[in-house]
Amino acid sequence: MRMSVLGILVPLLLLSQANSADEPRLRSCQKLKQAIERYTDKRRAGGSAAQMDSWKRARQQKKNEWDRLKCRHLSGQLK
Repeated sequence: MRMSVLGILVPLLLLSQANSADEPRLRSCQKLKQAIERYTDKRRAGGSAAQMDSWKRARQQKKNEWDRLKCRHLSGQLK
């Protein structure tokens, strides 16, 4: 069975529009991922009790934002 050109182009057009609409969210999620990793690295390196607590709270705030933006759905596209 032959597929028409429109049968191929319309889904591709819709997919490209969906990807461009997610671009700002993708950038936000990428920044959040990097921040979470940065705080994780800081905690692994160690520090004073006050620093560790501060980094833990900051990391948790970033994770909450990650969840709010539903970044897990984009995790395959993140670097």
